[in-house]
Amino acid sequence: MTAGSTRILVVDDERPIRRALEVTLAKTGYTVSTAIDASEALTQAALQPPDLVILDLMLPDADGLEVCRRLRTSNDLPILMLTARGEPMDRVIGLEVGADDYLTKPFNPRELLARIRAVLRRAHSLPPKRGTPRTRAMRFDRWVLEIGRRELVGEDYRSARQEAFALWPRARRYERRSGRKIPFFRLETRRPR
Repeated sequence: MTAGSTRILVVDDERPIRRALEVTLAKTGYTVSTAIDASEALTQAALQPPDLVILDLMLPDADGLEVCRRLRTSNDLPILMLTARGEPMDRVIGLEVGADDYLTKPFNPRELLARIRAVLRRAHSLPPKRGTPRTRAMRFDRWVLEIGRRELVGEDYRSARQEAFALWPRARRYERRSGRKIPFFRLETRRPR
């Protein structure tokens, strides 16, 4: 995978850091999208899954560890935590929750780029997990049915509810093929970005 075809999602609430990462990564040839909080990050990751997520732990609307957990339930994309929390226990928890690497602020941009390349190299050299469905998100027009999170992300609740009932037969077919149960849907009223 070349840098030009690699999409990186940067999740950080500090604008100067977000901007510096965006510029550094774009100069290196990566395609960069940014999110300022957990809900925006989860929506972007669901609508257009990146190849790597750079995630801050201290976000305004949710803890970065929870975002990491939620990203892990929906797909297996590489996550690099970039945060001011530098205590050894914070690093251990971040890695155990599901991060592939952990880097503390302030950071050296060259080290960050080296870690990104290493994480991507490892992620693309590993075989897919056995028993993992090929996709955990089904896209329909302007809707995303997130199977792992049992959410239908759409523009408004009323339409989302109608769409959920319309998509239910497809979800049942997915259950039969994958062997996984989808007990219910939680309808989200977030606008896709």
